[in-house]
Order: sequence, then structure tokens, then C-alpha cells
Amino acid sequence: MRKAVSLLLLLAMFFPAGFALAEEYAFEDGNFSLSVPTDKYETILTRENLSQHAAFLQTLGTTPESALEQFREDGILLRAYDSKESRVLIVSAVKDVDATQYFDINQHTPEVRAYYRRTHGKDGPYAAAGYAYDSVEWRNFRDVGRFLMLRYSLREDGKVVARGFQRRTIRNGYTITVDMRATGRQAKGADNTALNKVFDTLRFASILALPELPVQLMEKKSAPAETSEPEFEMSGRTEPGAKLYAAVTSFTATKADIYEVIADKKGDYKFTVKLPREDLYLMTLTVSREGSLPLELHRSINYQIGMLPVTLDSVPPEELTDDSLTISGATDPGVTVQLNVNDVNTTKRTNNNRTFSFKVDTRQEGKYLIRLTLSKKGFETRVYTYTAERKLDDATRDERLKADAIRPAYDALVSGIDQYDGRVVEATGVILSKEEKAGEWITVISLRQRGADMLDRVVLSSFTDNAFPINTRVRVYGTVAGMSSFLAEDQTEVTYPKLQLAIMESAE
Repeated sequence: MRKAVSLLLLLAMFFPAGFALAEEYAFEDGNFSLSVPTDKYETILTRENLSQHAAFLQTLGTTPESALEQFREDGILLRAYDSKESRVLIVSAVKDVDATQYFDINQHTPEVRAYYRRTHGKDGPYAAAGYAYDSVEWRNFRDVGRFLMLRYSLREDGKVVARGFQRRTIRNGYTITVDMRATGRQAKGADNTALNKVFDTLRFASILALPELPVQLMEKKSAPAETSEPEFEMSGRTEPGAKLYAAVTSFTATKADIYEVIADKKGDYKFTVKLPREDLYLMTLTVSREGSLPLELHRSINYQIGMLPVTLDSVPPEELTDDSLTISGATDPGVTVQLNVNDVNTTKRTNNNRTFSFKVDTRQEGKYLIRLTLSKKGFETRVYTYTAERKLDDATRDERLKADAIRPAYDALVSGIDQYDGRVVEATGVILSKEEKAGEWITVISLRQRGADMLDRVVLSSFTDNAFPINTRVRVYGTVAGMSSFLAEDQTEVTYPKLQLAIMESAE
């Protein structure tokens, strides 16, 4: 016992209150390190310690052997669990196609970085894996270079299974991602803060020199994931003189259709692919050029006659953070596109540019039931449904209420009380009285004083005491709720405007 007390005293001496204990982890894949607060994450898994956490892994329905296989397959270096906050920190480094092609995103042009950012959109590889990003932007950090700042939701079988924030870059031949994933709830600002506490400790042990890289490719038009037409165009830019070789194979045929094209002197290319029948297809696109390593990409295509092709620019997030939401995409010309938000319909028709766009006002708190319907004669109607919710913090809610408040003259308020019913009103006056009646607090204020007389009285109703003493000058914001009757000192009945109190603040 004496040793335990001595240890606690020693810790208190060297680690003052508020100091967060952390453990540093160094990774050979990607050649970087970072620190994880050990007082926040009760279980920290790495490839080296999985066997020590067999009991915990069993609660996740897996074993150390299976977990190690998954870690290696997905490039996971570390998973740290904060069960109190229902979130998981995931650090990964993957030798994927992008890492092979770019090796170090910092050593490429702004055009290449912009293209890589766009691969996180609706048609990119992350979308195919179930990720929907509603925020994607570059930030150049002084100590570690450029990282994408990402906010996402992850879907499996059409259902959102996780949400969170990520930091991602390509460095030292790996796609490196630091992910803070919320489970069973909406992602919130505190998750991003927790991610930053770990990310801010990330450092690269060294930066490897850029090796010989594969030929560069930036697709403008790629193979569609789904189409109702037997032909589609492939175009983009690569290196001048590069050869593009596309092999397209269906799942019901063994022979592939081959397409070859040479990029022009500017690096531009274009060719048309023709699909022989309705089917599922796999395209293998190989780009090669003398003096450069070849690049190989894979695309899947679903060709079905009568299927209206629809491409959405993004999926509406379940948690709305802005005052407006844009729902946009592309389909065929002449398609009727109807957007229904909380039973309010807006209809548009696409023209030759094939695109559509709706701007939804999401300023108000609450749930938004969204249904997007696309229809065209001779095609199967496509319907997409989403549920989103807007929540305001207290500061924003108060700020908006103040901005929306009106300031009618007292006589106009009394004479037109029915017209003002339900409106938010601002008033400034002195507290005359307050008392609790039948579970609510009734406060009377006077807006005007003439000599010793307190005139232009307003009744305030609230569920809690406002904490301001009598005779305090206050500014109030409340919703008009008709007139309230009182007995005057001479036992005659008087009526005053009544407000359901929302905000009371000092006006001294």
C-alpha cells in the first residue's frame, strides 16, 4: 500500500492535474509516428498486440488471427476505442492505386491535387466503398505537409453505419488516413477536436525521395457505374503519346472487347466504348508510355436498357450543419425531377445539359424528410429517400431568435394582439413582480415609467425563474401568446400582452 501511495505521489509530482498521458506509436508503413492519449482510449490495438486482447476481440465477434488478417488487408496500423464517447480512432496506411501513382501528393501540381480531391466525390473509389463526403478540402500543415480535411458518413447495405472525420494524405508511397469514427450516433464537433489532438502529434521520421512513377492519368469522363445506353465516351488527359488500352469483359462472356487509343501531343485522349448486350461488365484500363511505369485501373459497369441513369453529386448528410442544402446531379435530357421536402414539392425538367439542382432551405431546426424522384417515359422511375436533421446550438438559436424579433409599439401590440400571435417580440423594461403559479413563473415588466407610475406592462411566462431581482432593467425576447388578465388594486380586471419568454438579459 505504501508503494502505491508513493507511486501516486510521484505521478502527481511529475504530471500535474490536467496533464493527459499519451503513448507514442511509430509505424514503418508510411514512416510516421503519432501519440494516442492512454487516459481516453481504454483499448488500443496494433498488429503486434492483438493476441494480448483476445477477450476484447471476442466481444467484437472476432479473433486475434482474423483481426490481424483484416488489419493487413485494410492497411490498419492502429485502432483505439473510446467507449465512453462511442468513437473509434483508426490509423491506416495503404499501398493503393493512388499511392502507387502519386507516392507523395505534396510533390505534384495543384492540378493533380485538385483531381485527387475530386476522387472523393460521387464517382470515386471511396463512394464505391460506401463513403459519402460532405466536406473535402486541402490544408497545408507546417510540420507534416498537405492533408485532406474530410467529414463523412459510411453506408453498408444502404444504411448508415458510421460517421466521422478524417485526415488523409499520400506520403512515402502510402495513402495515410487518421480517422475518428463515431458509432451509433451523429458525428459532432467534439469528435473532430479529439481527432485533432491525435493528428497534431503526427510526424514523419523522414520523407522519401520521389521514385519513378507510373504514367499520370486524370479522367474527365470515365466508365459509368450504370447506364441504359450501349455506348459511352471515355476522355481525359495523360502524358503526350501515352497508349491507353481498355479491355471490357462481361460476366456472361469470356472474350473481351479491346479499345486502343494514343494520347495527342497535349496528352488529351478520347474514345467510345460500345457494349454488345445488357450485362454486368468489368473494364481494365491500362495506360503506358515509354520511360514510365504502366498504370492499371478497374471499372465496373451495369448496362440495363430502360434504367434511367442517375448520378448524384453528393448524398444529403444525416446531420445538417448549414443554412441550405444543395441536391444536384445529372441524368438524361427530358427527365422530370421532383424534390419533396417535408411534403413540399418542387419540380424541374432537365434540358440538353442533363443536370439538375435544388437548393433547400435548412435554416430551421428539425427533421427533413427528403424524397427525390426522377421519371421519364419509357424508363423505370428512380426514387431516392433520405432523412436529415438540423440541430442548433444554444448560442446560434439565441442569435437567430434575436435577429428575427420584431419591436412593435406597445399600443400597436395591444390593439393588434391577434396579428402578432406567434411572433417573436423584443421588449425592454423593469421587473415589477414575479411569482410561481401552477408550475410556471409569471413575471411582470413595465416598458415605460411616467413619474411614479409604471406603464405599458407585459406579462412573461416561463418554466424556470429568470434569476433577475425585482427592479432590474432587462431586455426580453418572447413569443406573443395573447393577452393575460389580472386584478388591479381596485379589484377591476386589467389585461396585458403575454409573451412566452425565450431570453432575458440585463439591460443595465
